[in-house]
Amino acid sequence: MLDTVLFLITISVLGIKFLAGLGMIWANDFTFFESVFLAIGGGMFGVLLFTYGYDLFRRLWRYLHPEKIHRIKFSSQKRFLVRIRQRIGLFGICMLTPIFLTVPIGTLLAHTIEKNRHKVLYFMLLSFSIWSLGLNSLYKFTGLDLNAWIKSFF
Repeated sequence: MLDTVLFLITISVLGIKFLAGLGMIWANDFTFFESVFLAIGGGMFGVLLFTYGYDLFRRLWRYLHPEKIHRIKFSSQKRFLVRIRQRIGLFGICMLTPIFLTVPIGTLLAHTIEKNRHKVLYFMLLSFSIWSLGLNSLYKFTGLDLNAWIKSFF
């Protein structure tokens, strides 16, 4: 029972903040393969949750608040999105999401750049796989204690 609760909490944390979830995985001493699959699964759980949850929220919002026809206005936010898309694109956003952005922010930002949901999910899966394999390998095989290293900054 306790293992199931720990598993569900870890998946939930990984779906929101990837590094915090990795810290939970390392603190509970999962095996390498469990760590990798749990990290990828938890991250993708968050991506799927925020992808389909955002679509549902947006449809409900547009049903309750119909859009009026108006000219496109350029704001600082739209210019920021255009700059991000031109400089790093979808792949860059997806690669930054697990470590530097939170899963909800990275997912929503990726969906504002790319409308093809499957393409976003594919790049997010690739990104979570790369970061999960890399960080778990660094932790498990080199013996580097990342928890102590992170705590040394605070």
